[in-house]
Amino acid sequence: MGLAHMRMINLAFAVVILHSGASLLGVSVPGQINEEDTEEDPSKLIEFLQGWLPISTNYDGNKFFTRENGILKATPLMLVLLVIEFTDIIFSWDNVAAVFGCSSSPWIIWPATVFGVLSLRSWYSIISQGVGDM
Repeated sequence: MGLAHMRMINLAFAVVILHSGASLLGVSVPGQINEEDTEEDPSKLIEFLQGWLPISTNYDGNKFFTRENGILKATPLMLVLLVIEFTDIIFSWDNVAAVFGCSSSPWIIWPATVFGVLSLRSWYSIISQGVGDM
């Protein structure tokens, strides 16, 4: 199946973009959760990840994993890395939707997605160096 036959995918991306735009404008979107109505426990993400990966509460220098009582555990630095990688995936997903709107050529869509993720990495490096120079 070629990209020209993926009209339904384009429509799905359009719905996601329209929903996001309506949310940004403050329009009430069906199924949207209001932030004032929810009380978030900041440790829910950590509880979820602990089901998959034992997590230490202490940093061990710049290591991603450490041993505590003979058990290999992820450090909080590993959680930071997972969050950064997750944002890369979200950025790629958004980039694909935008590129599908501009072109139907796979020779444009795939490199644009890859270069989008790579540019995110370079911006991260530039910003972290700038913050370090402050």
